[in-house]
Amino acid sequence: MSFAGLLLVVTSALLFVNPAIPVISETKLVAAAEVNSGISQLATTLNHQAADSRYLNAKKPDGSEAILDLAIKPALIWSPLCDHCIEALSEVSKISPGSRPYIVATFTTDQTAVEQKMAECGLQGQDYYVVQLHPGKSQYVPALIFYKQDRW
Repeated sequence: MSFAGLLLVVTSALLFVNPAIPVISETKLVAAAEVNSGISQLATTLNHQAADSRYLNAKKPDGSEAILDLAIKPALIWSPLCDHCIEALSEVSKISPGSRPYIVATFTTDQTAVEQKMAECGLQGQDYYVVQLHPGKSQYVPALIFYKQDRW
């Protein structure tokens, strides 16, 4: 039985016990499973860029190499072309600067667009990094990735 099917059975059982629980359609469950699968694929893609899954290889805006230690803090992967990413950046701006995740832009080579979106979200002057991912993964951002027990 698929994850979505199992979740539908459990939801149906709970609904029988408590009819006040809202029904979740099977379509939404399958979509959630696809998103979870996509996030795993994104993490796998990023993992192949680093020799050790604890580290994320990225670039600084000046083009120099940076190695981000995901055991120290997570990384927010975002794109300036993504509306949901801009919402995530706005939320990150509410966190004290020392506690924020690494901010990692992707799916762009336009440094001006990255800095403009960050400024609009209250993150002007915040350090950021760039990772180029395959455009086919764009539906999986924003994503917050972190290192835990030898895996993302």
